[in-house]
Amino acid sequence: MNEKLHVYYDGSCAMCRRYRSWVESRDEEDRIRFVNSRIINDDALPESRHLLLSRIVVEKDGFLSTGYDALCDILTELPRWHSVAPILKLQPFAMAGRILYRFIAANRFRFGGQGNEEGEVKHESKS
Repeated sequence: MNEKLHVYYDGSCAMCRRYRSWVESRDEEDRIRFVNSRIINDDALPESRHLLLSRIVVEKDGFLSTGYDALCDILTELPRWHSVAPILKLQPFAMAGRILYRFIAANRFRFGGQGNEEGEVKHESKS
């Protein structure tokens, strides 16, 4: 099959929305469809909402990948980036990438802010 990649992301995460914009601007063949995990109906979710809001999830041809591996799968669909993905899946890149991804995902609101899907971003205040 050659169906679109479905990318589930946290629409309230400003960093996630910036990544979505970056990918969409490079998706020349319209191979990727982004789905906001916060607003999709429960019956349409491929996995638990908790998982979908804690990391990026990619679904293609009935298979799921998450986190760093999902990012690599997205790169395989982008014309100028598809040759980079197999390299990033090799060790030690994959191990380091997964560790870095988990750290960034856990702190994404601290790094990137938080807001609504329309782009209104709220940064945490330091009290």
